[in-house]
Amino acid sequence: MPISAATTPTAAATDGSSLLVLASVGLLALALLTIGHLAACWLRPFTRCRHNNPLRRAVLCTRCHGTGRRVRIGRHVLNRLRDAHRRADRIENPADRNRF
Repeated sequence: MPISAATTPTAAATDGSSLLVLASVGLLALALLTIGHLAACWLRPFTRCRHNNPLRRAVLCTRCHGTGRRVRIGRHVLNRLRDAHRRADRIENPADRNRF
């Protein structure tokens, strides 16, 4: 009986540590996916527009304006972050206002 009692706490510790490992692997995978998506948006900012219908030439798509290519959502986020950084830089350095 003392042998099984000694093995029970180690099994409980293993379950808790496996949950911690699983959570950290999940967070690492999420971080890699996010970085990969942002890299794809930076390297290839345009994607195919699914709303562009070649049979309806009279009406232009509002997303791609008839080109068949639209800007990715992640690229919009990158553009907004860059613009916010530039605006903040202008506010901090009023002498450099003519720089942009």
